[in-house]
Amino acid sequence: MAIERRALIGLIVAFTASIVAFPMFPPDIPPQVGRDGVFIGAPFVAFLLPVAAMAVWWIVANLSRHPPRATLRPTNAGAATALFLSAFHVTMLMAFIGGQPWLVRMLGVLVGVFMIATGNDLPRVRPNLAWGVRMRQTLTSDRLWRRVHRLAGFIRVAMGIVVCAVSLSGASGVTNVIVLAVCIETVACVGAGVLLGRRQDADFGVQC
Repeated sequence: MAIERRALIGLIVAFTASIVAFPMFPPDIPPQVGRDGVFIGAPFVAFLLPVAAMAVWWIVANLSRHPPRATLRPTNAGAATALFLSAFHVTMLMAFIGGQPWLVRMLGVLVGVFMIATGNDLPRVRPNLAWGVRMRQTLTSDRLWRRVHRLAGFIRVAMGIVVCAVSLSGASGVTNVIVLAVCIETVACVGAGVLLGRRQDADFGVQC
């Protein structure tokens, strides 16, 4: 699929950029092993995100092959996440090596764009074990899953727009805005799943 090819190319670019940038890193980037041990920060910065992207893609792809019901389609969330992490990593390396302030802003924009893209996809996702608001109620009810994920998609897109706007404005505290946006999204989506699930159970009890 197209997203998987792009993710693969993104990973190749990310690992290539890491190899090229690694000799330019200062040798004393934290953390270090032991009290007076060797610094291991450079390998962390250079290779952690690409390796994490590969791991996330593999985990999500394997989970999506075993959905709760056999008729459900697999998800591309793993490939999309790998593509995002690769782009984020390359931009981070450019900011780290070049020291350009606008590149730091671009990191926030990338996070916002990722939230908008994945939020736009959430209403089309069907119950699976890899991506979405995975709760007992949503995984066992198609109707509840669709309702929760329509709301979750709207909230995620809104939070992504806020993150992009703050990043592009050059305001300080972009990291705090990202963390706050993710917390609001998580609480709202889980809360919606619980409340709508209880309402559905109550309606089912009345009908019985």
